[in-house]
Amino acid sequence: MRKRFFHCVQKVSSWFFIGMTYFFLISFTSFRIPCMFYTLTGLKCPGCGVTRMFLAMLQSNSYLAWMENPFLFILIPVLSLYYIWKTIWFIITGKCFFFRYETQSLFAILISLILFGIVRNSIVHN
Repeated sequence: MRKRFFHCVQKVSSWFFIGMTYFFLISFTSFRIPCMFYTLTGLKCPGCGVTRMFLAMLQSNSYLAWMENPFLFILIPVLSLYYIWKTIWFIITGKCFFFRYETQSLFAILISLILFGIVRNSIVHN
């Protein structure tokens, strides 16, 4: 159990380090990772605006974060709680598998993301 715990801490720490490195990079330089979907098609993908959303959340500006990407503004905290639950389950039991309802839920989220991408590009903004 201890080995699994440290394995999970190492994984989370790595992702946190990558995220903080990117945050400092975009905060102090003009460097941004461009959205390849937007670059190629001119349409916003379901993930467009995530960086700006996180920056707005770090500045405690919930309204701006919501405006950048409303779907992921709701989804990211939900998926974070799910990830925490799965990590605790793995640490305690050593098992990492999906229950049937989890697979169905993740598939529904994927379909919702695709629909969100379609809807956000079909609404005409003034």
